[in-house]
Amino acid sequence: MVVSLLAATAGTALAFTVGYIVYRTRSIARGALESVSMVPHVVLAIGLLWTWLIMPLPVYGTLWILVIGFVVVQMPQGFRGIAASIRATDRDLEDSAVMLGARRGRAIVSITLPLMRAAVLSTFMLLLMLSMRELTVPLFLYTTDTQLLSITIYDQFENGGTLREASATALIYCAIMFLLSYLPRRLGAKNGGSGV
Repeated sequence: MVVSLLAATAGTALAFTVGYIVYRTRSIARGALESVSMVPHVVLAIGLLWTWLIMPLPVYGTLWILVIGFVVVQMPQGFRGIAASIRATDRDLEDSAVMLGARRGRAIVSITLPLMRAAVLSTFMLLLMLSMRELTVPLFLYTTDTQLLSITIYDQFENGGTLREASATALIYCAIMFLLSYLPRRLGAKNGGSGV
């Protein structure tokens, strides 16, 4: 849960930042950022593995390498969810706040983010659920000290003698995933009448 929450939070923040730069600024790096954000996740995972193995930062073998891996691999999903909302949100309110003296950062936090609240929350929930069910990235990056729930289920299943434990763990896992998918719908239905 810790890795999934950190990955979903960082992934949503990164997706919003990249989406804002691509669709709301005139930066010369817009095209490159969009292209990198949409690189197939298998290519990124292999590149990530080699990059962090040769870098001097002591990240490999910790939970942080898993968080980084999840963020990189799920960037296309996060970027597309945020990008669609940014393009659908009118920029005039934000520009009006800037013209009236607000700084751009304050206008983004006070106007743009509240208007995009539903898209940001849904992107966060999507990335959270994708992180929880991810198996490919942890298989490359986990160690005995950083074993995730998906790896635990996989190991229990592969051992053959612990199928009951694997089934029980998978059932708990499914219950958590069900709650994560059900609660936002329930809360969204309650808040639907208030314009959220």
